[in-house]
Amino acid sequence: MNLKNKNIVITGGSGGLGKALALEFLKKTPNVLISDINKKELKKTANELCCSF
Repeated sequence: MNLKNKNIVITGGSGGLGKALALEFLKKTPNVLISDINKKELKKTANELCCSF
């Protein structure tokens, strides 16, 4: 799948499947936005994902 110049939006991205999807999409494109109602976990996940790349 060619994701060049595509934007990815993932809801429920702070854990589980959403987090795993974000990680895989980040391997293909830097344009990934994650959201979640749990702000603490979202911030933690965002920091983890940013440090991975």
